Amino acid sequence: MKKFIALMLTALLVMGIVSGCGTPANDDGSAAPAVQPADEPAEDEPAAEPQADGPVQGGTFITVIPGDPETYNPNMAMDEGGGMVAFQMYNNLVMLTSDYDIVPDLAESWEYNEDNTVLTFKLREGVKWHDGEDFTAEDVVFTMNTIKEQNWASSSSLTNVVSVEAPDDYTVVFTSSAPDVTLHANLAWFSMYILPKHIHENTDWASNPVFNSYVGTGPFKFVSAQTGVMVEFEANKDYFGEGPYIDRLIFQIVPDAQTELQMWKNGEIDYMYNSLMGADAEFYENDPNTNVRLNMLCNRNYITFNFQKEDNPFLDVRLRRALSLALDREQIFNVALSGLGAPAEYYISPMYDWALNEDAKIPARDVEAAKALLVEMGYTPDADGIYFSFTLPTFMAQNELVVIQSNLREAGIDMTVEMMDQSAWMEKVLMAQDFDVTLLGGDQGPEVSSIGARIGTGGSVNVGLYSNPEADDLLARGAQTGDLAERAEIYKEVQAIMAEDLPMVIITDTGMKYAASTNVHGLPMVDDAVRPLIGKLNLSRVWIEE
Repeated sequence: MKKFIALMLTALLVMGIVSGCGTPANDDGSAAPAVQPADEPAEDEPAAEPQADGPVQGGTFITVIPGDPETYNPNMAMDEGGGMVAFQMYNNLVMLTSDYDIVPDLAESWEYNEDNTVLTFKLREGVKWHDGEDFTAEDVVFTMNTIKEQNWASSSSLTNVVSVEAPDDYTVVFTSSAPDVTLHANLAWFSMYILPKHIHENTDWASNPVFNSYVGTGPFKFVSAQTGVMVEFEANKDYFGEGPYIDRLIFQIVPDAQTELQMWKNGEIDYMYNSLMGADAEFYENDPNTNVRLNMLCNRNYITFNFQKEDNPFLDVRLRRALSLALDREQIFNVALSGLGAPAEYYISPMYDWALNEDAKIPARDVEAAKALLVEMGYTPDADGIYFSFTLPTFMAQNELVVIQSNLREAGIDMTVEMMDQSAWMEKVLMAQDFDVTLLGGDQGPEVSSIGARIGTGGSVNVGLYSNPEADDLLARGAQTGDLAERAEIYKEVQAIMAEDLPMVIITDTGMKYAASTNVHGLPMVDDAVRPLIGKLNLSRVWIEE
């Protein structure tokens, strides 16, 4: 169980491809977003312009995933290969778009009560499971209760939920122990897919052979899988939403990004899983046969510390501050991220622009100020000008670490990198807590309150076990109020604490440049016509122009 929990934490920490941040509130400041009828744009979004010739039915769409799905139960575990696959087979109650809005999926609408303790969903009628059975509210109740009982990957999102009930076949009511305006956003997140009660009730989840049928409500139905080769789907003709237009969907298993890029150049795939970078991105941005779009993500790279290790020198905030001041974030961004994203400026993701604290920004690089802090702490330089040395265990990208090492050395800080594979890192850092400092990356969504997962006491990805009662109180308050202005002030206070206490030294905000051939339409990460309407990995609107 301990290893299982560690694996779930790692998935949350590193999954960036499918990340996102949720819309904060209605225009009037209330917590629940204004809900339009399914498949219509929200009021503040322009109506999607139809393609000149309209969607074309038929064809095969080929893309890649980096590995075989670890499980076809998308709620039990999260992995990058399984994430893309799950989005095609299953649905959430609501979904997160490429523009970080929350829109209907299996639910047509939702509403909080006056004190934000009860969240009611109205479900679509007429939805069919892939085996032809009717989807009802009982499937939602069964799924949510099972996520909690089995302590699955996203169970922490349901911590405050005391009951999930179905007063009728198309209504679901979530009741929480405390006001929680973040619940609808968390239900759009990973591993919150609705599963069929009639198939999975009273079964052994870990070894259930019925997962070979992979029955969902999504736009595509499972056909076959060849380990290390591909996963194949066919169109679900009974899908409740628009589409699907393509007849076949194939995910080729390609663990190597360079191999994937070469396949793209050869015309063997229609869409890249990984981001275009460097000269390749520049070339395809100028290619008339390719559409390229930069998507900012809520994914951030940061350094964190072990706050429960008594002899950790980084318990002195001056040392954490010296490390932060020594970093040249612009250089790290340009060299390690190839300009994809932005150097970090704020202590929460800039996607939440309504809550950014302009008075508590990450300070600019100041090598001399970093050295002065080291001197103040009593460190003196050796013959090589090094005041302080430390070891950083990580499994993150080497090119970023090289730049960080160089930056720190200029400030008299020597960093030795202990490069580990992911499993060894989990054993040392997550399970044994045998570290002073480590480098991480991960999603900061789907809601501004999600920063609590990383700095809140007992947070699901609070690797360093940081704890601050004042921050905890603010985080609790931020999740309870539906007033947008009040929430903004609360999270500005959270940022002020982070600026003072430095539980994380945030380095960069990541982005990705996605590319698709100009004859491929309806990709939510590339096509402006569908971005506001569907989940960022939903391929139901994809069509191929002849």
